[in-house]
Amino acid sequence: AVVALAVALAGAVAPELPALALVYSLQLCGNFQYTLRLFAMAENFMTSVERLLAYGGLETERALEPAVPAAVPDDWPARGAVAFEDVSYRYRADHPRVLSGVTLAVPAGAKLGVCGRTGAGKSSLLSALSRLHELEGVLSFDGVDTATVPLQRLRRALSCIPQAPILFSGTLRFNVDPFGEHADDDLRNVVALASLGDKAASLDAAVAEGGENWSVGERQLLCLARAATLRRSIVAIDEATANIDHATDARIQSMLRTHGAFRDATILTVAHRIRTIRDSDLVVVLAKGAVAEVGPPEDLIAARGKFYDMLQASAEA
Repeated sequence: AVVALAVALAGAVAPELPALALVYSLQLCGNFQYTLRLFAMAENFMTSVERLLAYGGLETERALEPAVPAAVPDDWPARGAVAFEDVSYRYRADHPRVLSGVTLAVPAGAKLGVCGRTGAGKSSLLSALSRLHELEGVLSFDGVDTATVPLQRLRRALSCIPQAPILFSGTLRFNVDPFGEHADDDLRNVVALASLGDKAASLDAAVAEGGENWSVGERQLLCLARAATLRRSIVAIDEATANIDHATDARIQSMLRTHGAFRDATILTVAHRIRTIRDSDLVVVLAKGAVAEVGPPEDLIAARGKFYDMLQASAEA
């Protein structure tokens, strides 16, 4: 429209000017377009600056480090007993509590199933184990208050299998044994038990960033193999079977029951499928961040409480 108007005006003033006016008008439009492109690029770059400023303003974990670190043995926690004593937890000081007054004892070697409605605090219960944020009350492993243990030492004491499997660009060997602490024969045995098939025939098999060249089920099995390699006495599983088929779920449950790395470990499992935790030693039902029920699953079913209702709703009773 601007070009047409300029050509019309030029033609009205002098018949020989339209062609020249057209050239200059096109140049003017090009300058406008270039200016707008620069403006859009600057706006995108400022978004990156805002993101860096936001990350730079996050609270550091330095405040979570104990003032006087406890001296714990190298094999701590050797047994894997977990105890919550009036534990409350929130993600920020100005946010509401996601856990409120949780008191729960998990004996060493027990298999605990965690269930509840959406937003009940299931994932937050596992998050508290690693002290990703400050908590109130006492959370202890083998009688040692985790608030007195340096964060790096505390987190090395756990194995975590998240709902969204985390894999790194590199080889199968690196993803199963990221610290390079185990012999290849041990890694092959773990990978074989994970039933990954021909795709994992070599420890040098490629793993793309995020594990994009592996299916979701295979990624979860790789995370399980990594946890088996680490051989920790406390294992946290956060709805790891929520997005996989029943066959892969069965393979994971079989490995958790039979593999030596898990047989004697204390396992806390947040369940998407109720049948995943039905044969647990203990089941805790959370509601609004608090313990609603806890006990052996058969006892909770007999009491016909919240756990029984969840079984009924899932048609698994």
